[in-house]
Amino acid sequence: MPFVQLNWKPNKKELRQFGAVFMCGFVLIGLVKYLWPFEAFISKNETLGLWLIGIGIVVGALGLTGSRIALPLYWAWLGIAYVLGNIMSRVIMGAIYYLLFTPMRFLGMLIGRDRLQLKKPKGDSFWIDVKFSDRVEDYEKQF
Repeated sequence: MPFVQLNWKPNKKELRQFGAVFMCGFVLIGLVKYLWPFEAFISKNETLGLWLIGIGIVVGALGLTGSRIALPLYWAWLGIAYVLGNIMSRVIMGAIYYLLFTPMRFLGMLIGRDRLQLKKPKGDSFWIDVKFSDRVEDYEKQF
């Protein structure tokens, strides 16, 4: 059973929500591409901005009607979002693992940290003696 349940048969309310989100998202991205004053991070591209605004208005208007004519667009967008979500979740989790946890592990190895106590102890046994407190106050709030 997959973790994500895709709704391939949306009702009118869900189609309207799709249209509103699609229109807002594409028009906003198109306006940023059309009006962006700084060239440092995002390049200004007026033609692409106008295309994104136009696509957002047309597809959003079709979705806002809630009619079945918007279904192929909804299905296409749902399929694209599903594939990109699968790919990006793996890329992000891999980046977190290899860019955060792996360097932390190597740094721990360099300074001699052994949190799992994997090195062989100096004695004959792996047993660790635990000292218990005799004070009653130590057992009042254990968490």
